Amino acid sequence: MLCDVRLETEIHDIKCKREEEEAKRLKVALESGEVRRDITPRQRCLIVRHLTAEHLTDFTKLKNELATLEASVREMQNNYSKRFVSKAHKDQLQEQLKAREIVHDRLCETNNNLKMRLRNLKIAYEATTAYRDQATGAKSLADVVELAMAGQNYRRSQVADPSMEDDDPVKEKETQMVSESIEKFNQLMTEKKYQLAAVHAANSPQGVLRTSEVLEQFKAVSVDDDDNDDDEQSPLLLYCQTLLATVGLLGVKPNEADSVECAQCALRHNKLDLLAHWLAADSLTCSISLGKLIEEHVENIAVRQQRLCYSLAQTVYTQSGAYRKAAVCMCRQGRYFGMMRYTQEVAHFQQEDYQFTLEVEPTCELALALIHPRPPVLSVNAIVTTLQTNESSLVAFYKELACQPNLEKLVSTDSKTSYERWIEIVHQCETLGLHSQAANILSATKAASTASNAVTQNDG
Repeated sequence: MLCDVRLETEIHDIKCKREEEEAKRLKVALESGEVRRDITPRQRCLIVRHLTAEHLTDFTKLKNELATLEASVREMQNNYSKRFVSKAHKDQLQEQLKAREIVHDRLCETNNNLKMRLRNLKIAYEATTAYRDQATGAKSLADVVELAMAGQNYRRSQVADPSMEDDDPVKEKETQMVSESIEKFNQLMTEKKYQLAAVHAANSPQGVLRTSEVLEQFKAVSVDDDDNDDDEQSPLLLYCQTLLATVGLLGVKPNEADSVECAQCALRHNKLDLLAHWLAADSLTCSISLGKLIEEHVENIAVRQQRLCYSLAQTVYTQSGAYRKAAVCMCRQGRYFGMMRYTQEVAHFQQEDYQFTLEVEPTCELALALIHPRPPVLSVNAIVTTLQTNESSLVAFYKELACQPNLEKLVSTDSKTSYERWIEIVHQCETLGLHSQAANILSATKAASTASNAVTQNDG
């Protein structure tokens, strides 16, 4: 009897294990798209969250599971139909757009030809009427018409005729569309449907509502308005998001002032990631004022976000040509050697540029990065002079300087720091209590001086 129970238990364990393995295999097949159509209903049950035998016999559990799956299917179908489109369909739409553009160009050409013909007919008619009224008979009708066509009236007709432009149905329709768009926008704003108003303004014909004036209208809306039918998001932020989301489609960025306003709105609502997305999508017009706004925002955010803020400011400064400010932002991210590559390969810094960067960011780490190249991009004399106002950085720099493995080579290649200046540095180290560092620097200085004198004597 005991053996039978044990045997049944082992058989049950084997079946369960087999079902689990089969469920895993089917799940992998589903994810890879290699699902066969001959899957049995029992096999399909195995891949629905690994339903157990108890769940398979629980009607309530199955009903809830079915409702959940149906909701997921509806959501996926909705996303597929409204949010996503296949690449083939996109290519098809582009081909249709190109075909319509060709038709549009042909129609425009035909329209211009008809306009020219109408001008010529008007000139001929006027010439014929004048000939009939005068009835001099001195010239034939054909001669009069030819002279009129070649005369001043014809040359003047080459300039757009205002009377004909007023009759252009295309321009009349465009004017009507613009007028209706403005009226619709004002109506939506009056009804406090700010999200719809933002979408309408961003997609307005000829960009007539993508202006600073419209931005100011959204800015003037009170967020605490109880009658607002939209969600609690700021109307200005809604407009900024919608406006910048259509930049890639329309190819028109907001101007510098509006870009700063959009960025300020995002930062005011702690949407630093949103601002990063706008910059990555190249939706804003970069300027020094925009970079300054982002850089100053560091004071209002947590330490873990400050690095991202400096990185965004660096990007804006770089695109604006403010390479010095971009270098300072890199230093404040702790990217000192990255800053050196940037200043040498992109910004092409001169000595005064490095001097400015050190004055703004007087740190030991930056000072060490500046003496790392051979020869150094900034002399030790200039570095020490700049760091005199920051004793902690000066002491840290002296400690690191004395430990440099090629200190003697640094002394010999730094032509702008004289022997006397090195001795002054040694004395200052002793004054600061850095006796061992003073000894190392003095030793390297004397060794470099001796080697230099020997070379000079040999050349002599």
